[in-house]
Amino acid sequence: MKYQIDQSIKIENTNKTSYVCLANGKIIVVSIKAKDKKELKLYFRELEKPLIFKLFTFSVLCAQVIIQAKAGAIIIDTEYIGHERQIKSFIFQIFKMEDFKEPVIGFMQIGKKSPAHLGAYTALMRKKSDIKITSSEVLKYYERTNKK
Repeated sequence: MKYQIDQSIKIENTNKTSYVCLANGKIIVVSIKAKDKKELKLYFRELEKPLIFKLFTFSVLCAQVIIQAKAGAIIIDTEYIGHERQIKSFIFQIFKMEDFKEPVIGFMQIGKKSPAHLGAYTALMRKKSDIKITSSEVLKYYERTNKK
């Protein structure tokens, strides 16, 4: 069975913490607090790249759980329809920075009964995650991807 990734509370909802869960027998959850998302949203708005805010932040969270699990094949729930290629590109850029071997990544609806969905929802209800990402960590990756 492939690893699955789902999120609870979309990145652009900046009044609540977002949780991204990777599941395949074991569950790993990463989160980013509302305050950090607000900082990032402002940063990307000033750059006139509001779409990149949610796509890149989501990509960082996905990359972190994939690296932590050393996952080989992953299905990511289609959270941002039409932007899968860009998300995948961001994730692969982060893997390159972390010297992590690129796994196979696909996108599809994984459903409400999937372990990843249930894990993300449980993390939201318990307000618990294994990894906490800050705005400065997201910006560190973003600045490294945009060096000329």
